[in-house]
Amino acid sequence: MSIKNYTIIFAHYFKINIKIMPKVKTHSGAKKRFKITGTGKIKHFHSSASHLMRKKSKKAKRNLRQAGILDKSNLKRVRALLGL
Repeated sequence: MSIKNYTIIFAHYFKINIKIMPKVKTHSGAKKRFKITGTGKIKHFHSSASHLMRKKSKKAKRNLRQAGILDKSNLKRVRALLGL
């Protein structure tokens, strides 16, 4: 049993109202779409790279394979989704 469970049992036994903060959960969709680099930047993968590829040039398809670094305008939102 963890310390948290003992605290709950203790509070219940002595009729004390203790509020325990909820855990911060990572957004499950965000954790599949973003990776964090060693320096702390957030890496994202390009969209439009899964179908309708025959009308895209070789250069466009090659550039879609490379991951990009998230820009400053979206950084705060994605960090919150990842629980950082």
